[in-house]
Amino acid sequence: MRLFGMFLFSFLFLMSISCSPERVDTKEIDRLISKTDSLMKSVTKYNIQFLDSIYAISGKELKNTISQGRINIKDSIFFYNLLNESTKRIKNIYQYSHKEILFTRDILVSLKEEIIETGELTPSMKDEINNEKEILKLLKTRTDSSIVLMNESIDEIYKFLGDTFILASHKN
Repeated sequence: MRLFGMFLFSFLFLMSISCSPERVDTKEIDRLISKTDSLMKSVTKYNIQFLDSIYAISGKELKNTISQGRINIKDSIFFYNLLNESTKRIKNIYQYSHKEILFTRDILVSLKEEIIETGELTPSMKDEINNEKEILKLLKTRTDSSIVLMNESIDEIYKFLGDTFILASHKN
């Protein structure tokens, strides 16, 4: 009897394991989530880089050019206003990109949870994944554009310093 009980228990255990729902393949959606993470890292890296550049320029470059008599007070006020505007512009661009990326990521994570919960990948879910792929392509382009816009803000500052250096050299 004891042997029969162990056999029955083993049989029921094996049946429960084999009848449990199979895990749905989420590799594709995981890859899309990974792309959003990559975009976030990229835009964050450039945001930090550009803001660090602004702070370095504002501290070191302007101090050196004023002490050497290259920038007058009016130019230095304009320069600090330019730094302030550039900083705000870069932060706004970053925040907008950040929100877009997080929104897309949240949609993908929700979709993944839905797939796992239902245990299958329905045709409507496949369509949604394809839509999110297209959105991710657009988001990649927008992120690249945001990085270019942040870079243009830094270029304005360097242009100002370059123009100032040129003007100062003609006065000497």
